[in-house]
Amino acid sequence: MLSDLVIIDAYALQGIELVGRYLKRAVDDGADTEARAGLSLVAFYGGICLGPVFTTADHAIAYPLGTRHKLPHGIANALIFPHVLAVNAGATASKTAQVCAALGFQSGDQETILSGARSFCEALGLDMRLRAHNVPEDDLVHMAQDAHAIRRLLDWNPVDLSVEDIEEIYRAAY
Repeated sequence: MLSDLVIIDAYALQGIELVGRYLKRAVDDGADTEARAGLSLVAFYGGICLGPVFTTADHAIAYPLGTRHKLPHGIANALIFPHVLAVNAGATASKTAQVCAALGFQSGDQETILSGARSFCEALGLDMRLRAHNVPEDDLVHMAQDAHAIRRLLDWNPVDLSVEDIEEIYRAAY
């Protein structure tokens, strides 16, 4: 199992590096075939990574945004990504630093990581506030309860998140 994780980590990091290299180009110019091909490879690597490592808190917290408020899955994940990366940083400092470098921003304390990841997503033209995507504030606690129930993902997260922790992530993203 350990050697499987090393291989999966290599695929994951390569995918993240490709996101850093090609995502903005593809967003800015949908006809950029090199960027789109690079992102196709990212999707392939992502598929390889799903089974052995699951997708942890980011996906669990993003799911209610899609199921309850019809946000596309990629946007929902992007809105939550900076917060989960920052929350998990203390437990995964080395991997977090690799992700930050691959996406072109500084690692450091939670606020530095949160700011860098948020800026990365904002540079794609994404408004990073849940309220801008018509998510009602009075639903945050219910979404936190729904997300917390997705144990098949959260049980693999490097930091144990309570319902309150997840609600705090939603409020920070609001």
